[in-house]
Amino acid sequence: ALPGQNLLFWQPRNESFPLSGSFELVRIGKDIGGLASDYSGLVESSLAAVYYHSKSFSKPATVPLYITGGATTSLGVMRRIAAIWNRPVALSGKGGAALGAAVAGVSAYMKSTGKKFNVEDFSTAVLPRGNIIEPIKEDVAAFHRQGGYLDRFAEEEARLIEKYPLG
Repeated sequence: ALPGQNLLFWQPRNESFPLSGSFELVRIGKDIGGLASDYSGLVESSLAAVYYHSKSFSKPATVPLYITGGATTSLGVMRRIAAIWNRPVALSGKGGAALGAAVAGVSAYMKSTGKKFNVEDFSTAVLPRGNIIEPIKEDVAAFHRQGGYLDRFAEEEARLIEKYPLG
């Protein structure tokens, strides 16, 4: 499935980010389902949730975003990450999410102590650097254009959170 096409939500358990109750599979739009469209829809909505809800503490950048773990084995997932964050992504091997979280933790700690810390230099030293995947212009447009995937995601997610409050 092409990136930015399948808007699908599934939250089988209560969630804390953002705070909301559980709900069954919800397909938005004309998508009739099927493994390929449901898989890409779940990947895209999960990535969109992280992107959308981390905007308050992350900043746009043009340097590569380092990706570790299972996502690095899927070109389709990596392509979507590059498009949603609209920046290159660097495959960082099979270190796993824990290694990426450790780098983020060291960065936060150093920042809290007021010490200068270059996360890019540290990441280069700790994380094995693989191929760089550049965002594809058409994919970026599918996610970021006015009324595109990310706008629709935000609207539909807000409706679902209102419909399925925690509690």
